[in-house]
Amino acid sequence: MAVFPSDQVTFFRIVEQTFLALKGSALMLSSRDSELVRGWEKTGVPVRVVCEAIVGSFEAYGRTKRGGQPLRSLSYCAPAVLEAIKTWKERQVGGHGSGPSGD
Repeated sequence: MAVFPSDQVTFFRIVEQTFLALKGSALMLSSRDSELVRGWEKTGVPVRVVCEAIVGSFEAYGRTKRGGQPLRSLSYCAPAVLEAIKTWKERQVGGHGSGPSGD
């Protein structure tokens, strides 16, 4: 992962650099992938939760990919990230859902 001056280290840049380092190509995220990251940031989840889910997605993809195709989009990681965000939020409220019925 790249090293940034402390005033430039942002949620977006950390996620971007994590994904691009794992992907092994490209200089920046696509606009679609950038929107995903901005949405995840708005949830208030720590960046490590998102990055761990991305790493896990790459590991899972590496075990299942067919035809040697590289993982090209952050959207592949989105289900794992959303699950990680959900789990993190549940833990923040003592393991209970957000609503009275446990939603």
